[in-house]
Amino acid sequence: MGVITCSYRWNGHALVTISENPWNKEESTSIVHKFIKYGYPFHIEANVRHFKTPLIFIIKTFEARRRFRQYVTGVTGNIFCIYRNSGKARILISEKPWVKEEGMPIERRYVKYGKTFHIVGRVTNFRRPRLYLKIIHDCVLNNHLYRKMILEQIPMNYVTRTKQLMDYFNMGYIDLARSHRQIVISSRSKSV
Repeated sequence: MGVITCSYRWNGHALVTISENPWNKEESTSIVHKFIKYGYPFHIEANVRHFKTPLIFIIKTFEARRRFRQYVTGVTGNIFCIYRNSGKARILISEKPWVKEEGMPIERRYVKYGKTFHIVGRVTNFRRPRLYLKIIHDCVLNNHLYRKMILEQIPMNYVTRTKQLMDYFNMGYIDLARSHRQIVISSRSKSV
């Protein structure tokens, strides 16, 4: 009997066995075995016909510990439209490039046309994530209102494992009307 704990994890399981074959690492015919949850007391016993062979008490843990780290990234730039002097765009940092209308991105900002933006996002993961910048804006063309999204992957060297942002990924001047890196999210007639 006893209690299994781990100083690195508060949850997990272990396999506790009583065995006559301590040299067999992947034993399938142990005398008795139980799966025990971390932090809970256990009691294990076995009925053995002979006592000449020593019984070995073995504990095997199954879950590998992954260390989660915080990553930070920052993007700067200036958005404008050659056809419109005023307006706003949504700027997002995201892990989901395939989601067009994202409800909970890593970070979100509303930026006026002609203004420089700075956006910083933090995410916790066990490995360096691929992060994307999304710029969502409305555009009028041929009496139709289009909602468009510019998608740009943030270079991995600007996704750093530090608490403080070291440097911004500078996208420079972004012309919303002429950018070729955008897709149409939705469209409707302007008269509606």
